[in-house]
Amino acid sequence: MRPRLWWVLLPVIAGPVQAQNPTCDLVRLVSGRVANLCDAAIDGTRAFHPVAGLLVSGGNPVLRTGAGGGGLGRFALTIRANTARVQLPDLSYDGSAETVPAGERLLFIAPLVEGSAGLYAVPGRLALEALASAQLLPTGQVEDLEVVPGGAHIGAAALGLGFGARVAVIPTPSLPALSLSVMRRSVPRVQYGNIADVAEEFQYAIDLTATNFRLAASQRFRGFALAGGLGYDRYTGDAEIAVKSPPPRPAPTKNGNGNGAAANKRKKQRGNK
Repeated sequence: MRPRLWWVLLPVIAGPVQAQNPTCDLVRLVSGRVANLCDAAIDGTRAFHPVAGLLVSGGNPVLRTGAGGGGLGRFALTIRANTARVQLPDLSYDGSAETVPAGERLLFIAPLVEGSAGLYAVPGRLALEALASAQLLPTGQVEDLEVVPGGAHIGAAALGLGFGARVAVIPTPSLPALSLSVMRRSVPRVQYGNIADVAEEFQYAIDLTATNFRLAASQRFRGFALAGGLGYDRYTGDAEIAVKSPPPRPAPTKNGNGNGAAANKRKKQRGNK
């Protein structure tokens, strides 16, 4: 008999991990065990989503802060990688206890390539550039992590894409150079866990869309240069979870004692005749 499944689709915005999630309250009325699995799956999405946001958003899309000297046709390429560590719930947790055991402590390494192309420039004063990025989120480095069918990928790695723009200005030679960049990035849905595996009780999948703002300033002196900046990242996405429901209780059957008692009763009736 195939196990019944519970599915939940919910929007995700990064937030603190909770012991009980309001999304699971309706399930809690039906089965406390299934509700605990629902809580564990949602906690997993809340733990993984900020890490995915950090892997996608970390860093400045353009390493320099100055206006540069090129305009239309100027091109630059940056290759770098972001890394983050995350602790996820144990997929074998069956919901029988309220405490979810910790699963693997995972280290993610996500390489990316970012490019900028000049659109317009006033040499030494102003530059306007178009930005683009391609990022790989290797799923092969984590067991039970995979790209959902239909998502962009290269081999076993999820392929995230981004685009944006950057403007840089130098008001006067005595003032710092200023630059502002805006990027919009997305990562296809990836899934952790598989309820088709008899050893795993729940699974969850998330996608991610991030908007990144970077404001940077730099000033050159005779022997050195100073640079600094501010950043703001907002990332959202959807999460889909699925958990196994408890197996149905077996139908009551007559035990040996009951059948034996009936047989003894029939024997007594024959003896009285």
